Amino acid sequence: MEIILDVNGVGVGTCSTQELYREFTEDAYSIALHPSGLWTLVGFSDKLRLMNIFIDDIRPAHEFNIRGCREVLFLTTNLKYILLLLLLLLLLLLADRSARSMLCSAIGVRPSVCL
Repeated sequence: MEIILDVNGVGVGTCSTQELYREFTEDAYSIALHPSGLWTLVGFSDKLRLMNIFIDDIRPAHEFNIRGCREVLFLTTNLKYILLLLLLLLLLLLADRSARSMLCSAIGVRPSVCL
C-alpha cells in the first residue's frame, strides 16, 4: 500500500492500481502516511490537514493553520519510552538536593517544602 500525491489530490493504492483518490481545490505540497495506515497528513498551500483513510473515502479529520507545509512525517518511535526516560531524568534531578531546590525555586515553591 502506498500513498499517491499530485498537485490536485491524494490517493491510496499500490503500484499497479489506485484504490482511492480524492481531489482538492488547493495545491498539495507534502504527504505522510501513518504506520497504521488509518491516517495521513497532507500539507496544502493553505493548511495542514490530518485525514482519515476509510474503505471508500479520504476525509479531513483536523486542520492546522500551517500554510505551505512542504515536509511532514509521523514519528515511529514509541512515546512510552520517551516518557519513561523523561520520568527517570526527573527522578534523578529530584534525588540531588541542590537540583531539587533549584527546581522548587524555578516553579515558585518554597525550598523548605521541597526538601
